[in-house]
Amino acid sequence: MVAHELPKLTVGVRFPSPALLIWTLFIITSAFYMRQILNFLFSNIGKTGVGVILLILFLGVGIILFLRILKKGFPFWRIILFITVLSLGYIYALKMRILEEKVHLIKYGLLGVLAINDFLKIGKKVYLSILLSLLYVLIVSSIDETVQYFLPYRVGDLRDIGFAVIGGVWGIGLYMSVRDKVEEGED
Repeated sequence: MVAHELPKLTVGVRFPSPALLIWTLFIITSAFYMRQILNFLFSNIGKTGVGVILLILFLGVGIILFLRILKKGFPFWRIILFITVLSLGYIYALKMRILEEKVHLIKYGLLGVLAINDFLKIGKKVYLSILLSLLYVLIVSSIDETVQYFLPYRVGDLRDIGFAVIGGVWGIGLYMSVRDKVEEGED
């Protein structure tokens, strides 16, 4: 490829995908109203109730992905890899004391899944796709925390950027462990 040529995209692939774009916008705009939603939920079903809902979400996603792996007939080592990555996310979430941090893991885990899916679809090598996906998660979480910093009822916190990146890593790991195919010649 000549230096001034743009890389060729796979025909029919849109980047970013509508799902990635919508989820990114949701994350950034939710800074304006998520605190009120959480306060409403806390006052009506309690923090324990919200925690149970999050646990059900975690377990539901895990069960759905596990059934997908079994249906696709993945080799045993892929099943073990998936269970390991999923378990690491569960253990990490259980160790978090603040419920909002668990929400970060879910929000940014999904962002990581959507980002890695998009970068792989546009023909990037695996390692580059992982790096670009992590960079994308970092940029979105930085924008999210910057917006929160300027809102009078929110707090922008550097630690939340770290939680977001960990969530992105977890999502990317889950995606890679259940990915259907590994192309010949991928890094």
